[in-house]
Amino acid sequence: MTALLSYATITNVVKSKRGIHINTKLSDSEIMVMEILWRVGESRATHIADVARDEIGWEKNTTYTFLHRLIKKGAVKRRDPGFFCSAVHEKGELLSGEAVGMVDRLYAGSIGVFVQAFLGKKPISQAEKEMLLKLIDNGDKREAPL
Repeated sequence: MTALLSYATITNVVKSKRGIHINTKLSDSEIMVMEILWRVGESRATHIADVARDEIGWEKNTTYTFLHRLIKKGAVKRRDPGFFCSAVHEKGELLSGEAVGMVDRLYAGSIGVFVQAFLGKKPISQAEKEMLLKLIDNGDKREAPL
């Protein structure tokens, strides 16, 4: 499988007035299944198991176990007949929700404090600087590319 993002705290989310909020954490293995679903879209469980076998080396029963867990957590929707599975939320939606949750938890909701901490540890490119300035200028209309 291509390089997976390591974000063990991606979560199932619920929408509220404020946007996306954390509900249930997903494991690294569950995220691997979500990565497949995000890439292939709605598919039969057998196809998802085939992809997981080819890319991760999992047996069919392992993939099915994780699909059932994700269905129970509300991250995956099952459609019958045929055991079709699809992600309930788009990848960007989950990543955005996790980012908001992280800033809330670790930086008391302050984007400025987060950016200051981040910039102190990792340099950013000129293109990233321009994107950040554009996001700031656009205010609430921002949509960052993920």
